Amino acid sequence: MLWTGPYEEGISFSLLSKFLVCRHRFYLKTITGVEEDEGFNHKIEYGSMFHCMIETLGDYKTKQEAFEAKDAAVDKYCQSLIQKYPESEAEIIKWKIICKGQYRIYYDYWTTHRQWKGIKRVFHELDFKIPYKLPSGRTINMRGKIDGGVLPGASFMIEETKTKGRIDDQGIGRTLKQNLQTMFYRTAWEQIVTQDPSYVFELVDSGKVIAPKDFKTRIAKNGKIKPCAGVAYNVIRRPLSDFRSIRQKKAETDAQFLKRLNEKIAEDPAYNFMRWRVRIKKDEVTTFQQTCLDPILEQLCDWWEWVAADPEDPFRIPTTVHDMKPSTIAIPGGGIHWQAPFGVYNGMYDGYRGDYYDFLTTGSTKNLVEITNLFPELENE
Repeated sequence: MLWTGPYEEGISFSLLSKFLVCRHRFYLKTITGVEEDEGFNHKIEYGSMFHCMIETLGDYKTKQEAFEAKDAAVDKYCQSLIQKYPESEAEIIKWKIICKGQYRIYYDYWTTHRQWKGIKRVFHELDFKIPYKLPSGRTINMRGKIDGGVLPGASFMIEETKTKGRIDDQGIGRTLKQNLQTMFYRTAWEQIVTQDPSYVFELVDSGKVIAPKDFKTRIAKNGKIKPCAGVAYNVIRRPLSDFRSIRQKKAETDAQFLKRLNEKIAEDPAYNFMRWRVRIKKDEVTTFQQTCLDPILEQLCDWWEWVAADPEDPFRIPTTVHDMKPSTIAIPGGGIHWQAPFGVYNGMYDGYRGDYYDFLTTGSTKNLVEITNLFPELENE
């Protein structure tokens, strides 16, 4: 088994999302240790490119010096993509150029925006692995990486940055209090503050988390870390992804097209860049835990114990009443392990096919590759 389970290795938001979608696909990834090699995916990698530029910080004397450092960081990241996907070199370079251009517009827009001009950032990219006790008494490890922490005034908020092709600007603000990733991180922060606040300071002191020199005085009060008041949600519209997107003309060179694209983005920055500050009260966190997060994590633990007992046969039928509740005795997988059917739209996959399409429909393993790390997003460069 690749995964050592929620009690030891822990669970991240991204893995938990896969568990919710399909138990068997989750099994193929975490237990069998294989995933599909889908090649270069600009929808995913554009977000990584943009994060790369946001996260590159330093004591720069000029804006141009800052842009040069950020450009160098994204150049390095894209070079690693080219080595991984050499057949997609031209496409990777195209998206890198688009990213650099859009970031400059993004930077100028938010640094002069009257509501966000004075916002103070207190850290970037905080990895966490923190114990979380469930109502059943079982304790799992929550894992993830918080994009940042900000002080919009006196209160502290965690920050999340997303690049999206389609933006539900009305729905985002109303659903963040029930958003799995947002509330997963909000819950994890609560555990850090109450269980081990020194953990954050140690990460900063070791250089593993980017933070300003006055970090401790900004985020701490009387030796204690400030509680989280909510989330600052930062969204960048991915270019060329919606009905308003421009298209390259036949007589237009790539350079001319990309210049026109930047001009189009700059014409309406409020359409391309959006931010929300949503306050989340402690009782709202408790409600989410009770009605959503805890039940899901309890099911994850039940599933893990079922699969760990016989990793080779997750669809086995329970043999005794001690294996499962009496009502599930004759059900393959014990009513715990199942494969999600096709024909059901799932927004997580942007369509109907989902992961492992070829393998699940034809048995073909040609696109499957072995994986050795279930948490690549948590690796420190």
